Amino acid sequence: MRLAAHACQEIVNRVPDYLDLPVATRRLDYAQRVREIADRWPEDLKEAAPNDVLALVARLVEEHRTVSATLCARAEELFLAWEVAYAGDAVARAALWVDLQQ
Repeated sequence: MRLAAHACQEIVNRVPDYLDLPVATRRLDYAQRVREIADRWPEDLKEAAPNDVLALVARLVEEHRTVSATLCARAEELFLAWEVAYAGDAVARAALWVDLQQ
């Protein structure tokens, strides 16, 4: 099952290239970023985090929102490109595609 899911994800990731749509290549390395935040967070979790650590959290959230918005825009472009061949709501299909990507 995992192999099939991974294969489908790879196909979906390559369709924009095939259709010559602009593709954002930037991905967030969540594990590394959270590790960096966790390493700098106070040992006592009840203690307030320093401002520089809170700034790291805020930056991560901001970049997550930017990447998510880019992903939604790419999905809409992809499904609008397919709109010529397939009838239906491109925005709804784009939302489904985004859900499958996450």
